[in-house]
Amino acid sequence: MSKSVRYKLNKSSKSRKKRRSNRGSKTRFKKIYNFKLLKIFLLILAFLLLGYWFFVAYTTVRDIRVTDVVEDSEIIGFGDFRGIFRTLIIYEDPNTSEENNLFMLAVIHNPDTSEVLIYNFPSQIYITDYFANQYISIQNLTYAGESYMYREKYAYVIRQIEEQMAINFDNYILFGAEISKNFVSESSSWGSSKEEVLSIFSKLSFINLMPRYYKVHLFEDHFHSNMSFLEMYSRFQNIGGIIASDNYKYVDLGEDNFVVEKTLGSGKNAKILNKNALDESIREHLDISRTRALRGEHVKVEVYNGSDIPGYARDIARRIHNSGCRVIRFENASILYDETKIYVADKEKFSTGLDVVSSIVREARIIEGRPDFLTTGDIVVVLGIDE
Repeated sequence: MSKSVRYKLNKSSKSRKKRRSNRGSKTRFKKIYNFKLLKIFLLILAFLLLGYWFFVAYTTVRDIRVTDVVEDSEIIGFGDFRGIFRTLIIYEDPNTSEENNLFMLAVIHNPDTSEVLIYNFPSQIYITDYFANQYISIQNLTYAGESYMYREKYAYVIRQIEEQMAINFDNYILFGAEISKNFVSESSSWGSSKEEVLSIFSKLSFINLMPRYYKVHLFEDHFHSNMSFLEMYSRFQNIGGIIASDNYKYVDLGEDNFVVEKTLGSGKNAKILNKNALDESIREHLDISRTRALRGEHVKVEVYNGSDIPGYARDIARRIHNSGCRVIRFENASILYDETKIYVADKEKFSTGLDVVSSIVREARIIEGRPDFLTTGDIVVVLGIDE
């Protein structure tokens, strides 16, 4: 075979190999390309499904309908302390469906200083019933409220805690047992330690609620507040952040220094809340209840009882003091007064203190000046028989 023939044959063989190699490369490229397309498609599909799930979960949680069960109550009046948030959190024991197993947290939140003061009312302690003048346990408050006033049983519960602390709350949040069980904890020891009690602020968040968004319908019947769900969520996020930064005070009213051991008429030994010890604690942490403006005023308040109600000046003075204003004197007036008046030496200088006092002593006539008897306070409250 001649050289020219062999050269042509070899050239032809190399061309066929090259064509086969090119066809194989194109096939492999198509397979890789198609596989990458499939991966991209699946990733996009997964992203869309995740986005759709997030949208459904977020909107479901965001649009939780809240019922205010004390909206029309005449026995409580929420305050507005302009910068200090006072919230009563009521939640039922997650291990029972009974309404007479309550835990309560009174939370005073100061956004000015990013501080929180938390009072835990354990279910087993007893308080003096404001309405019936007898001892009653925290866990039985809703039962008693239903017996005394039925439709206003939750207003009764809130008013009882307001009377113990001598403050007006501006918000309340009520979590039924189903909320506690499904979104907080099913532990049989839940509520027995500070860490477990405070966990409510981290567990009721969007991150924890969204995976269980299909259960949020429980909020329709078992969650009540005078705030929207988003307002409650925002409040909890702020408080949770402060707790995480350890800039808070936690007071357990079940501890020995806050209770007095007594034997009830039934023969049962009970731990009765000592309101004097509670007052001392509130005053010890009083700066948390004061905005910077109120601190700067150094306002001094006097209260005089010109009504025919015994002990009225003491009760109002206690409420004013526990709300952040310093009360330097309270006593009976020398005569009875027909009208309740608030005298303020300088409305502009003591505007914040006047806001606090007037939110407690409502329906009072405000007068810039001083009463016609000797006083030294910046704000003087004269309680009349119209109160």
